[in-house]
Amino acid sequence: STRVSDQGFEATHEIGVYVTASNALLQLAGNIVNNEQFTFNGTSWTSSRKVYWNEGLHNVYAYYPYSKNINDVADYNFDVQVDQSTAEGYTKSDFLWSSAFNIKASQDPVSMQFQHRLSKVVVELVKGEMFSGDIPSDAEVYILGTVPNALIDLSTGDVTKHDFGAIKPIKCRRVEDGKYTAIVVPQRLTNKQAMVEVIIGNVSYI
Repeated sequence: STRVSDQGFEATHEIGVYVTASNALLQLAGNIVNNEQFTFNGTSWTSSRKVYWNEGLHNVYAYYPYSKNINDVADYNFDVQVDQSTAEGYTKSDFLWSSAFNIKASQDPVSMQFQHRLSKVVVELVKGEMFSGDIPSDAEVYILGTVPNALIDLSTGDVTKHDFGAIKPIKCRRVEDGKYTAIVVPQRLTNKQAMVEVIIGNVSYI
């Protein structure tokens, strides 16, 4: 029972799993298990194929969300969604990672504690003295000035901003009236650049 986003893993969620010998480095191919897809049914995880252990000790690496197109385990390209206003866009942006070391073959499940590896921004709209009425429920909130592209080392979970990624606005998810959230790639922002845009009706507030 680990957590993803705000509700926890849900049925049909998929993770990717690698297994190596305990003294071996994680590689794109040639591991004991290579990016095997595991699917959650609401209670337990099941692999897409039968997975077999070797003798000795093992290291296990896992990540979410699953992708069948892993071209580099040291610099895996991952993009947060620029439209996170829907539950799907928000959940697909939440990259999680876990590892377990020196595991011996057993009938027991391997315990994996997942960590959120990206950053979460929460925006709360508060009425100023000159604002009359209530904050409308259809306000749109955008995070400005960030690059949504990341490079992730699947052996350590380390995340860096893609140096050649383009800055794009990210549309936030509405949590409740006046409260919005988005997942962004950890990075330094340009000094004195606006970070939040709020659109109410046809008026933009920076």
